[in-house]
Amino acid sequence: MGIFSFIHKRAVQNYQRDLANLVDIYFRISNNDKRELADYFIFSVWTRAGIQVQGNFVLPNGGVYTSPELSYILYSHLNDVVAEFKKRGCRTEADAMSIWAHSANGVINAELETNLTRLWSIIEGTKVHWNDLLKEMYAEELKSGMDLNLLNETLELSKKILEQSPPAQYK
Repeated sequence: MGIFSFIHKRAVQNYQRDLANLVDIYFRISNNDKRELADYFIFSVWTRAGIQVQGNFVLPNGGVYTSPELSYILYSHLNDVVAEFKKRGCRTEADAMSIWAHSANGVINAELETNLTRLWSIIEGTKVHWNDLLKEMYAEELKSGMDLNLLNETLELSKKILEQSPPAQYK
């Protein structure tokens, strides 16, 4: 086994462990309260959309990516966001944004497909709550005094992301 194969195998094992932990967390929440899990997911969509609207996640051609599986190009940026949330002690936010980091990682690591399919299936089971929670998120941000243009762009991008969720390969 070459050094690259060894490194790749170890990395995928770590990705698998982290993803399995996230699936377990979401599964437990889903069993207790689907609306709560939907709230986590909508929070992750809203946060991702807000970061993208502010120009922090941009494709090399300048476009904004709406696909739920994202692009591997954004993987390191997503990992940075997750790491920063963890560093600040924001575990809920880190877990919510991990959906996108793992989904982006799954684009090139087919070994993650089984757990990603399971994760997205759990999330999709909360779909009935998505629109109501997105409206609530918008209303909360509106009260907070968020810039109206940023708020509306974040809402529109969030809707586009939700229209494409879950990613086709994980249905």
